[in-house]
Amino acid sequence: MANPQYGILEKIYTAFLNNPGKMLIQTSVIGWALSSLAQMAAIVMNEKIPKEQKMFMIPQEFADGVVNILSFFLVTKTFTTVANKLVNQGKWLPKNIADILKKSDITQKLGKAGFDVLEHGKLSEKLTTDFLEWRAGVDIGATLTGSVLSCNLITPLLRNLYASKRQHGSIARMNDKNERRNSEFVNTYFRPTMATFRGQTSIYPKAYLKI
Repeated sequence: MANPQYGILEKIYTAFLNNPGKMLIQTSVIGWALSSLAQMAAIVMNEKIPKEQKMFMIPQEFADGVVNILSFFLVTKTFTTVANKLVNQGKWLPKNIADILKKSDITQKLGKAGFDVLEHGKLSEKLTTDFLEWRAGVDIGATLTGSVLSCNLITPLLRNLYASKRQHGSIARMNDKNERRNSEFVNTYFRPTMATFRGQTSIYPKAYLKI
């Protein structure tokens, strides 16, 4: 009986053989998600963190995780999509393949929308292998470039903007809460009502309410 693990590994190998950048993107997104879940779990299980702080930190960590994942995925996916389109249309090819295609009868279609090197290029088996290796290398390079820009520039910028917005909102809510608390204190202790006046007159019979 065949080991099912080998079947799964074979399917993964086949799926990402000619598209390694896709594997890098998907595994990185899974890594971001697991990292965010681990951070939230650590906050929940940490007994030294007050409950009030946990109620603020967990949504904050969740939001950071969403920003990280979306930014990484969108940026890297954009880079790989553009790079693969340039390669597939023949605008970015290794010299040996580009020279052959430029001398063929399809040179006018090379690099145009709708043109596909594998479908219309009539490449030999060796050139097809060279093309697939070239495209895989470009795919990995575009993915790494997009991930570096996303993780070191775009994602921190978006995260800081979002954190700053949340901080201003939290400060505003805190100030509103303090103002309401102070207002209630003033109304309770410095503005007597008829009910509080009656209570005072039971203690001080000669007390009077000045209007």
